[in-house]
Amino acid sequence: MEKQKGVTVTALYILAAAFIAELSAAAVIDLKTMKIPDIINIIIAGTGLVYSFLSPPFYRHIVGALAGGIPILLISMHSGMGGGDVKLAAAAGLFVGGLSPIWSLIIAFLLGGATSFILIAIKYANGKSRIPFAPFLSTGFIITLFWGGI
Repeated sequence: MEKQKGVTVTALYILAAAFIAELSAAAVIDLKTMKIPDIINIIIAGTGLVYSFLSPPFYRHIVGALAGGIPILLISMHSGMGGGDVKLAAAAGLFVGGLSPIWSLIIAFLLGGATSFILIAIKYANGKSRIPFAPFLSTGFIITLFWGGI
């Protein structure tokens, strides 16, 4: 097995696969219930914490949690976005680290906006319709994970 600073690359890939599965679970649950259970966010944060110790420096992952959570927190104070989205962005930001969550959020908002536009255009939704955001957040973080590598 290859090693990266004493940690097998395989272990990092296993954690990345778990992260993707956890984000996928959050997306599916949010689509069905319009809620993201705290336990999902705790599991994602736990995976991110383990990954942060295996992929130093640790502070980079703390910055990622802040870069993911703070913008969504500020937006949620003035919109219908829920606390589960804030926690999901912070937990996922812990995993990807650094300023990568900013790209994840940009991707999520572009995908969410485009989807909303299409749903309104085909009259499936209107300007007051609620659309779950976790699928877009999850997609943004998964794209960023592959885009930035692990």
